[in-house]
Parts: sequence; structure tokens; C-alpha cells
Amino acid sequence: MQFADLTLEDFRDNAPNPDLFSKSIPEELGEADAFLSHSWQDEPEAKWQAMQQWRAAFVTEHGREPKVWIDKACIDQSNIECDLRCLPVFLSGCKRLVVFYGPTYLSRLWCVVEIFTFVQMCRAIDNIDVRPLFSDGRYESQESSDSFKHNESFEHFDVRNCRCFLAEDKEKMLAIILSAFEDLQTFNTEVIARFRQVGFRTGFAKWSTSSSWSRSSSCSDLSNEQACQAEGTS
Repeated sequence: MQFADLTLEDFRDNAPNPDLFSKSIPEELGEADAFLSHSWQDEPEAKWQAMQQWRAAFVTEHGREPKVWIDKACIDQSNIECDLRCLPVFLSGCKRLVVFYGPTYLSRLWCVVEIFTFVQMCRAIDNIDVRPLFSDGRYESQESSDSFKHNESFEHFDVRNCRCFLAEDKEKMLAIILSAFEDLQTFNTEVIARFRQVGFRTGFAKWSTSSSWSRSSSCSDLSNEQACQAEGTS
């Protein structure tokens, strides 16, 4: 969908909005400019300001509004199991992953699965843009983000402690994860390893754009595109 069709009110809660879903449009794989990853528990105003900063920079560089994939507008929230299996398709349909990394990001299961799947699909780290959120919506550059601290200790990440808006959604997502991994601890170990590769450190949100993900690395069974059509929605 066009980012210009989004408003601050769309980010005040994550309740399904059929009117917003109707604004999404089909796109060929690879044609959407960005997959926007964020936590619904982070402050809406701060998130909106950071997104507007990203949008303004995009318009300045490209001379047009960005086409984005965002959960509330681009998925059928009544069928989360199918949408989770289609996540690799949604991600592969976007040129970049833009992470709006607020204090609750690592505690939300959807957020963890999104960024983990993007890396597991053997996508280049340079195609990920992390935008730390502050209470006043400021954005700190990747180079200076060492000072951006959160309460979560990533080295002690445990997917079982992550939360979803609906308890039944978490159960479904954990079941799908278990279908691809031996157990949840194995998934935890994999997540920590992947996030280390892209530059996360304990208590910080540091990103290194100099590193890259080797295409010879194996990709998780979570990246199963056979359950979806080869066409995304943005």
C-alpha cells in the first residue's frame, strides 16, 4: 500500500480495520519498497514520528511515496496461521526491511519472527534499516546508536517469554516454530546467533551495515513459501 494512506490513528491500536485492508494493493514480488516491522506496544506517537522521518527521506531520495507492507493493512488478521506461513513471501516481496526498534520490540513474538525470517531467507544485511525509537520520536543514526539502551537482555532471549496480542496467536506461532525446529531452545539459540550476526549486543541496539549474510548459509524450514501464492500484497 502507499505509505501516504496511513495515519497516526492507524497506529493507536492493532484492532483489525477492514477499511484499511481495502487500501492494500497487489504487487509483484520485489516491487514493494519496504516491509515495516514494529511493535504495537511501543508508543504510537514516537513510532509515527520515526516513520515520517523515514518516509520523508525516501521521498527526497526517490521523488515519490514509498510502497510498503505493514501488518495491519496487508494481512488477513483472522487467519494468522496462514499469514505466518506466508511471511517469507511477504518479506521477499519487499526490497528492504525497516525495523522501528522500540523498548518492547524484542518482547513481541511477531517482531522476532519477522526479522529472524528475513535473515534466514539469506537476505543481505545491508537491506535492513534499524530505526531506534525514543519517547519523543527522535531517530538516532546507526553509527551513534550505542547509547540506545533497553531493558531486554538479548543474550537471555527466550521465545517463551514473548507475547502476542491474543494468547491463541502465540500458541499457533509456537506450534509452527516447533514444526521447523527440534525444540524452542534450539530456536532461541538460532535467533541469538542470527541477531549477533547483524550486530545486536546485550542491552543495545547496534547495527553494523558492513556485515553481510552468506548466501551459502542454510535457511530454516520456517521459510516455506509453498503454502502461499507467489504474489504479495503491499
